[in-house]
Amino acid sequence: MSDDKLRDLIGALFKAIDPEKLERELLTVLSPAAPGEGGGNAPIALAAPASKLVGQLAMADLLDESILGAKVGDKSYPLRVLFATLGTSLSAGEHEETAFPLACAFGVYFRVPMDEESKMRVGLVASRLYYRFVEAIDLGASGPEGRQQISPLLAALMNGELEHVRFESVDHQTIFDSQFHERGQGAAATGARILAPQSFLCRVGANGLVRVRAEVRT
Repeated sequence: MSDDKLRDLIGALFKAIDPEKLERELLTVLSPAAPGEGGGNAPIALAAPASKLVGQLAMADLLDESILGAKVGDKSYPLRVLFATLGTSLSAGEHEETAFPLACAFGVYFRVPMDEESKMRVGLVASRLYYRFVEAIDLGASGPEGRQQISPLLAALMNGELEHVRFESVDHQTIFDSQFHERGQGAAATGARILAPQSFLCRVGANGLVRVRAEVRT
């Protein structure tokens, strides 16, 4: 499945959803927790979904309690931050050019049965949309809520859908290496320093060989 076909598939999802109904539902749910709610361990939370549609967009029906209920300091807490922030963005109508496509890409990746090659291609599109989203919301590169903490956990979560290949984040890599990276949109043609990753790396699980290089901005 080509990237163009994947974009057409995600576009078809947009067209299949009643935008007025979606807007009404999103405005009523997925609000961030009230200040102080749940104490210091719960600064961000997913609200209970008011409909099946909104719940699916927020991934609340697929994520297990180890993510949804993660506390500060827990290994999976950065993933909770990501999905809660995605839900809050959908609810508030913010960053709609990145939040809604990312939610739909996750929906296709985690819900739609397909062969592994297609699954890998969808996953790479989702990783590109993920990096666009975290850049749009200005999520820092470090710290418990930062991109460097979230990316490897998201790659591991997505790897649960794969058997013969695996995704890896390259967030901690700083020097361009053509064996692992390719220059993405907006990259300097000769830059040696990686300014930001733009997609996950994909390896063959059996031997670790690079299957698809990670896109980066130099």
